[in-house]
Amino acid sequence: MNNLVNQRIKAYINKNGFTLLEITAALVISGFMMTIATMVMGNMIENFIYLNARADAAKKATFAINRIINEFIHINVVSGVIKNENETTISFDSNFNNMLVMKLSYHKPTKTIRLCPDNRNINYCNILIDNVNSFNLEFLKDKFAFNQDTNKLWDSANNDDKHLINAIKFSFSICISERQNETDNDNNIISYNDIIIVPRFLQKH
Repeated sequence: MNNLVNQRIKAYINKNGFTLLEITAALVISGFMMTIATMVMGNMIENFIYLNARADAAKKATFAINRIINEFIHINVVSGVIKNENETTISFDSNFNNMLVMKLSYHKPTKTIRLCPDNRNINYCNILIDNVNSFNLEFLKDKFAFNQDTNKLWDSANNDDKHLINAIKFSFSICISERQNETDNDNNIISYNDIIIVPRFLQKH
């Protein structure tokens, strides 16, 4: 049956050929289908690149969070705090690093969180994670009441306050893409909020 239909079609084409209108219509339809296919393929490739970039960013963030938790949970003494427009830094003695005085610093101009011994220049510190969009650090008096404003010691966290510290809370967000026009896009930001660590060995003074 199919062979008979094909033979009749071929016979019709050989006898009459295609009109200009039929050829034009076929070209228009083919062009339209190619355009649709190109758009679909472009979206698929763009989504694939975005999902890969998001997965990579999440992997880097997980590594940074685990390292910060390991550092903070082994804190003996909080020895210094700096917070200004371009920097948020905490210096501390840590069992995790053989009792070295360490510092964790968020440097806003370079969008990095860095970790290194306290006596080292920040520019030579190891970068835990880059493309950091924001970073917030708070000291808490009560680890069970971290949503209460009266519980927070930050911003001052001065020498008189340090003996009250019972927990440390931090939050940060990272950009998936480094492109300037995408930094304000919510889909380009991954946020990690209200991570609370209770140092096991924190000394009270």
